[in-house]
Amino acid sequence: MDAAEHLEDLPAEILDALLSYLPAESCAALRSTSDGRAGCCLIDEAFLVRRLNKIIKQHNLESVLAYEREHRRVITSAMSRRTRRRRRRISCLPRVDYLLRLVFIFENGGDWGAVRPMILLAYHHGWLKVLPLMLSPIDVQEADTKATYLSRCEAVRQYSLFGHRLRQTANGWPCCPDLMLLEGLARELRPTRYSLRLRDSLTSAFKTSDPRDPVSTCCYSTTGRTFRELIIFRMQQWSDRRDTFQRPLWQEARVCVATTECTWTDDSLSLKERFTRAEALLKGDNVYGCRTVDVENHLTRTRLVIFAGDQVADRFAVHLRVTKNFSDSITLELLTTEATGIPSYRLKTLSDFEGTAPIVRQKMGKDGALFFGKPL
Repeated sequence: MDAAEHLEDLPAEILDALLSYLPAESCAALRSTSDGRAGCCLIDEAFLVRRLNKIIKQHNLESVLAYEREHRRVITSAMSRRTRRRRRRISCLPRVDYLLRLVFIFENGGDWGAVRPMILLAYHHGWLKVLPLMLSPIDVQEADTKATYLSRCEAVRQYSLFGHRLRQTANGWPCCPDLMLLEGLARELRPTRYSLRLRDSLTSAFKTSDPRDPVSTCCYSTTGRTFRELIIFRMQQWSDRRDTFQRPLWQEARVCVATTECTWTDDSLSLKERFTRAEALLKGDNVYGCRTVDVENHLTRTRLVIFAGDQVADRFAVHLRVTKNFSDSITLELLTTEATGIPSYRLKTLSDFEGTAPIVRQKMGKDGALFFGKPL
């Protein structure tokens, strides 16, 4: 009598409780080897839906990730013949197989709560049109085979499930092996620039690496403190460039309110205070109590301070981008994706952004007057 036959003799309540502790891989093996009550009868669509709902709730992903309640085919005439054939094949994946593979991906993906800020920022920057992101059989296929999926670190496993949604078919920028992050942003990102000059030279800020989310490098030798931070930086970076390239000059998305540049030879104590504080923004561990994203290359070091956009309740993204370049100057930029309904050439001050202004004032406090020269 094999293990499956032993399970058949258990009372229904005990069998159901036992199956809830089996990993997805064991559930798949049991379903494929047993035709009895312990296999196809209990490991069915309803059982797997309960497992998925539990996992999504456990990681607080209800607002950012969801699965298809029923199969849908997304095949259009604009797709190439090869793509249409591939999508037909994937769309024919049996419902239970789709759910089983999705359970396996979630169970072996690590701490999924860590991707929530990344997905929220992708939405606010225009990479994703709607939340929660509906995971389809095509997304499951993009996660690749079991061996390939398990060979990746935790952060890349999670990204492989939805990362293909953040790319187009041209102008690719490689971020890691077998993954691409491509240009694809559409919303506005309006910076206000301030330049400060510092003395110390650029040195690597990434001395240690977490194997679950390691230091990662993409094109042009841009290195992120973690893989997730590199992805977030590339998202906001390309939203900035795409607005500039696609809009005519009279609809320029950037609004420059003021610019100031100082040197260490100045005798003013207030200017030296700016230098010291700007340096602290680049090196501090707790900047305004906000999430930070750090990247560097051979020319610059950049820190993105996320004021808004990484929480479920946020309506748009607001960042402070601090960049130190090879000439030892530091540039501070306030960036927002808030839609004002006002033509960009009429936007002159921070007060023109009714939602962004109070967020910046609350986060920066006295630093607003220190860097901007006047209260925000």
